[in-house]
Amino acid sequence: MRFAFVVLLGALLSGAGCIEIAQLLLGDGTMPVEGDNGDNGTMGNGGGGNGGGDTTPVVQLAASNAGPMPGEEVRLTCTLLRGESQGTTFTFAPDDGRLEVDTRDGVATFVVAETDVGVEFPFTCTATTAAGMSAPSNTVVVIPSAAAADALDEPSPPTP
Repeated sequence: MRFAFVVLLGALLSGAGCIEIAQLLLGDGTMPVEGDNGDNGTMGNGGGGNGGGDTTPVVQLAASNAGPMPGEEVRLTCTLLRGESQGTTFTFAPDDGRLEVDTRDGVATFVVAETDVGVEFPFTCTATTAAGMSAPSNTVVVIPSAAAADALDEPSPPTP
């Protein structure tokens, strides 16, 4: 018990993180060498990519209107949150041929048809930079509605 306390205290004083301390107490008892990024099979988070130098692109998707009516245009905007913007190209999914995509600006548009009412359209986007391709963005679901258009067609009550 005293040995475990000494090892734990030593790990804390050496600046080891929670994962390293748990591995030290439960694993083989080796401590990473200072500056070790985990690539050599000792402890660490592995890959060495957990520092601030990660330039893999990260994107976020937004829609101008998630509940449009028939005839309205929906604008999807893919925003680069992390990564080099110069030379970035954007793609949208699914692209069933109805999307008008500007791959450089990260914008896609489509016009809602009457037959789209009540249909769910889930969209994502990705960005490709010199550092690689982003993971897919958040999913934005567009569900066209005719409710507002139907309300306009209803006769208004008579005024006294």
